[in-house]
Amino acid sequence: FLAATERVVSGEHRGMRAPTLALPFDPGPRDLRKIDNAWWADPVLAGLATDPRLGEIAGVLLGADGVRLWQDQLLYKPPGGPTETTIGWHQDWASWDTVASHGAFVTAWVAFDDVDDANGAMQMIPGSNHWGLLPGVSNFFGTDRDAQLDTIAQHGVAEPRSVVMQAGQVSFHHPLTFHGSGPNTSDRMRRS
Repeated sequence: FLAATERVVSGEHRGMRAPTLALPFDPGPRDLRKIDNAWWADPVLAGLATDPRLGEIAGVLLGADGVRLWQDQLLYKPPGGPTETTIGWHQDWASWDTVASHGAFVTAWVAFDDVDDANGAMQMIPGSNHWGLLPGVSNFFGTDRDAQLDTIAQHGVAEPRSVVMQAGQVSFHHPLTFHGSGPNTSDRMRRS
């Protein structure tokens, strides 16, 4: 997965087509990269995104007999500062609600590197999935997470918890769960 990530990030596409979106458009070496539908660009990533084990777990969580892949998102977080590698607090549903026919979604997040607070572990706000969609509050690219957290806290107890994981582990979360991550202040990569 690490080799496939490096291929896609460098623009080498061995799959059926290029990803749908790669941000930022002109990244520097210390910038967070967000690449949507990377699975289209590399068969190794396609194998992970369509792995039946992920689908089975998602089906159990959703109470569904079958699931479909909506999209994948490759995140490449090199060592960098707060403005380059922070992921702001957001709800996944804020991006999907205008194009989805129903709300039966779950996000699977796969760590390709060991992840801790130093290299920008994902953090979640427990219970925030019960607050509903908060319009105008989500900002994936927000860098002032404290200000975002102050706004979020107007809707409930906002006590973030870090999701520390080993490479290869998977976490699942509800599309209304607020999550984000601090900067990668380590000398290690954080890819997922």
